[in-house]
Amino acid sequence: MAHRSWLHLQARVAGLALPRDLAARDGRAAVDVGWAEQMLPFIEMFTAEGEVVLDPFAGLGTTLVAAAHLGRRALGVELSAARAALATERLRRLGHDALEVCPGDATALPFDDQAAHLVLTNVPYFEGGAARGPGPDDAAQVYALSGYDAYRARMDAVVDEAWRVLPPGGRVVFMAQNVTRHGRLVPQAWDWGAALARRFVLKEERVLVYDRPVPDDGDVWRTNRAHEYALCGEKAPGPARADLDEVWATLAPAGLDPVLIGSWAARLDGGARVPHDIDLLVAPDLDRVRRGLALLDEAGYALFSWGTPIGPAVADEVLRGRHYVRAVRDHVIVDLTYECAALPHAAARPGAAHTGPVVFAAAAQRAVLDEARARERAQSPQ
Repeated sequence: MAHRSWLHLQARVAGLALPRDLAARDGRAAVDVGWAEQMLPFIEMFTAEGEVVLDPFAGLGTTLVAAAHLGRRALGVELSAARAALATERLRRLGHDALEVCPGDATALPFDDQAAHLVLTNVPYFEGGAARGPGPDDAAQVYALSGYDAYRARMDAVVDEAWRVLPPGGRVVFMAQNVTRHGRLVPQAWDWGAALARRFVLKEERVLVYDRPVPDDGDVWRTNRAHEYALCGEKAPGPARADLDEVWATLAPAGLDPVLIGSWAARLDGGARVPHDIDLLVAPDLDRVRRGLALLDEAGYALFSWGTPIGPAVADEVLRGRHYVRAVRDHVIVDLTYECAALPHAAARPGAAHTGPVVFAAAAQRAVLDEARARERAQSPQ
């Protein structure tokens, strides 16, 4: 691919294609399985031999096959246990006995922080709730979400996990296509790009082109949909202690009485985990929240509620029931949580610890919050 902005997929590499008997045993007949050849250029560009490539939507193991072919280590997660077993069998046939695809959820990856050097995947496409096959896991799949808003909301959780498992400077490549549903274009590739941009520095896009028959049905709007986008990003350094202190000082006039929770609280409490963002629990007073948003807006932060851009004068009905708002500036991400049943703001203040002006939740308080969030993930559709 070198410096070309496109890749025309034509030639296949011997031995890398999905065996026909495994495709026949797949509950969806492998209709959504890509080529190993589309993964090879990105693995070569963004990793060195021996580094780790991770696919959070591993499917039938195509990314892992490509990574192993180039001498990289590989990790894969697939929600469908049946598909994970087929993918592992595929790897065994190629002699990669040390590799397997683990059953699991892309929004809660079973790997440590900074476990990979490249997150590379073909994202599941929105199908409007239409199941593709008889598999028992179909109803839980991302593509089976009944509404596009639910699908788009899931993007942020997937991107957050991709960010967590990469070190600063790590790369991410999500392959996606805008799709047509009921005569309308659904801009899912652009929405995946927007989700990535909230966590990563988007560096480039590449266009993958395939040879497919051109429809000849007289419909001027229809094409052969023979392309998709590879959205390429890089993980910038997380917020430093100076960033935390600056945010604390910026919000002080708003009277929010913030309590630091999440990864930064754990770090100040002696933990080794690298902080992802600045996660603050604040008083559930929407007027004060808006004052805090106005101060962050003046400091150059972009404001979001569940991925939708908002202004500092956001209405009550937009904030109620959404639990938190996000502010982003360069590599610094600030989450203001103002609704939290598991750890109300009043319960977080007693027993909280201090370091300088920063107030952070104690370990027992954070454990309550982590347990509640784990329950929420387990109960929500995957």
